[in-house]
Amino acid sequence: MGDDKLRHSCDLVLLCYKVYTFISISLALANAISQKKRKRIEECFGWLKDIALLRKLKHRGLFKVGWIFTLAAAAYNLVRLRNLIPIPAAA
Repeated sequence: MGDDKLRHSCDLVLLCYKVYTFISISLALANAISQKKRKRIEECFGWLKDIALLRKLKHRGLFKVGWIFTLAAAAYNLVRLRNLIPIPAAA
């Protein structure tokens, strides 16, 4: 009887350890993915501030600022697209 309780408690501990290990690995993978995505977003906003001059806008108003942001984001997409498309090797 006592041996049976011990076996069940050991099974429970082993199950808890497996679940804890799975959760910790899952969280580590999720954190790594989050950090990669965060880097990409920060890179975009850094480009918009430095190159597209959105750090200090000369325009006021929600409509004008939204329009300038959309234009700058489209320009950034074109720059990224240029880097993503492979250039064919000259023959």
